[in-house]
Amino acid sequence: MESEYNPIEWGPFQPIGADSVETLPQFETVWLPYPFNKFAEQVAKSCQVAPDMVAIAELAAVSATICRKIYVQGGPVWIEPTELYCAIVAPPSERKSPVAKLILAPFHDYECEKNKVIAAEIEENKSQRELLKEKIKKEKDPAELEKLQAELKEIPDLHKLRLWVNDVTPERLAGILQENGERIFIPSTEGQ
Repeated sequence: MESEYNPIEWGPFQPIGADSVETLPQFETVWLPYPFNKFAEQVAKSCQVAPDMVAIAELAAVSATICRKIYVQGGPVWIEPTELYCAIVAPPSERKSPVAKLILAPFHDYECEKNKVIAAEIEENKSQRELLKEKIKKEKDPAELEKLQAELKEIPDLHKLRLWVNDVTPERLAGILQENGERIFIPSTEGQ
């Protein structure tokens, strides 16, 4: 049975003008749960920005912390991821960078603390893997070679914790995603 393609007629697009934006409701920080609402108010006041700018950055950061860990189930077979793709659109010099710096501070601090704790473990892991790789290169016996390769596969390849990246090439991003269980936060104040 052949399916028939029936395109939908959209009609002409209607431009969104400045008068349309004025009809949008004003963002209210009470829409956010505590303590996010208070944080948005305080950062907005200290950076002299609208609270919705801070709220969007907060929502993106929260999404980054729970993505691939928490899902929303809307029904027996309806499961949605919690990733958000957010954009703060503002002209240059509208203080997006100071807001981003405050939002990213906990990510940076946690990353540094965690990497100090796991540094010795990563070095030990790297040494173990390198030693096994050298043994594999030199091994002539096929049975022993197979055993060493299986042993290498059993040792996880540990890396420094990376919660976020800013300026990264697509090639390097693929490697970072692989090292981080397919999760990474990519905040940018430059619209990259």
